[in-house]
Amino acid sequence: MLHDSDAVNIVCKTSRNDITKKHAWFVCVVCFFVSVCCSRVFATDLAETRYGGKTLGEWKVLVKESSFDELSDPDAVSALIEIINDRDVPDLSRRQMALTLGRIGQPAAQAIPDLARILKNESVDLATVLWVLKSLALFGPIAEDLTTQVANLVTDVDISLLIRMQAIETLGKIGKNRKESIVAFIEVLRRTQGDSAQKELRMVAADGLWLLGEAAAPALPELIRAAQDPWPLARLTAVTSIGQIGPLAEIAVPTLVDIVLFDEEGEVREAAADALGSVGSASLPALKQLLTDQNLEVRRLAIRAVKQLPPGEADQLLLLRLQDQALIAQIEAARMLLLRDNSQVFGIEVLLLGLESEEREARITSYRALQQHPKVLQPHREKLESLAQSEHVQTRKAAEQLLKIQSEYKEHNKQP
Repeated sequence: MLHDSDAVNIVCKTSRNDITKKHAWFVCVVCFFVSVCCSRVFATDLAETRYGGKTLGEWKVLVKESSFDELSDPDAVSALIEIINDRDVPDLSRRQMALTLGRIGQPAAQAIPDLARILKNESVDLATVLWVLKSLALFGPIAEDLTTQVANLVTDVDISLLIRMQAIETLGKIGKNRKESIVAFIEVLRRTQGDSAQKELRMVAADGLWLLGEAAAPALPELIRAAQDPWPLARLTAVTSIGQIGPLAEIAVPTLVDIVLFDEEGEVREAAADALGSVGSASLPALKQLLTDQNLEVRRLAIRAVKQLPPGEADQLLLLRLQDQALIAQIEAARMLLLRDNSQVFGIEVLLLGLESEEREARITSYRALQQHPKVLQPHREKLESLAQSEHVQTRKAAEQLLKIQSEYKEHNKQP
């Protein structure tokens, strides 16, 4: 079939080689009309083409209006595969059908070899490669057999940065349990030289390791190095991925502690605290030190980390923090205790005390913690009624609202 571009190239080539400048305007007019005519013929042919008995337009409507379960019918899947293989179909429509196949999942697994073939075709453009990779990412582990092919795209320095970035996401989703994935990610992270684009690619690779979870443990040395990058976003991404590795990330504890203590970005410090909690028991000695730090913010971050630890020694650490010299630290510890065990009487008493604080953050944190646990309020109703008479407007309103919440809870759970 003659494409628009073919017709234009044929005529334009003639104009360059065989005619004079005097008649160049005439050739341009001919080019325009040939292009229009070819477009109309092409559009007519495409509108009449059927895939599984339906036109492209009918399939676009069907995909939009149907559930993925409905589209998982073998005949529908076969038709969608026909569409993605038809290069005469507009790219946006092929993309729509490819992503639909990925979302259908296992019932559409027969599309994966076709996607692999399109990906391997050197003549495909950037947009096509991107939607093929996105479709494979949606398939997830079902497309695991393409791990090597996608890993090669991740490490190919001669292809578009956009392709490599999308390939990183795809690799993390299809090759979670494959050695090729971790090898590819490590290779990208180890390339410390390069411009801002290379720097961004390393950040994306660190983010991709988050998708691997504990399988990313072999990349810990590179993630620890990335966690000390001058770029805050790179540090944040690396620290978050370290946390996703969990207990296997024990070697990262000293780095995470340094970040909690000294990093200038609050979001990075919070992520490091969360990562320490994810590491688990191996971080307890470090957390004990952080919980007694002179800096209030460090102590609060340590409390944030402790909340993720299993019961036992972690609860003892939180109970000790109820005696912290700063009320807000006491409140944070009480809130965490309440989340772990809503029978913690001492924690509730601290939160009730927080309602009377002049500090807005202390009042709001206390109120929200108690609001989430109306069951524990009944034994403390007398105290709440007293606070509801407070001269402090915000304290009074908070107590009144908590009394209302407790009454509604009691009514809702009344035995018939």
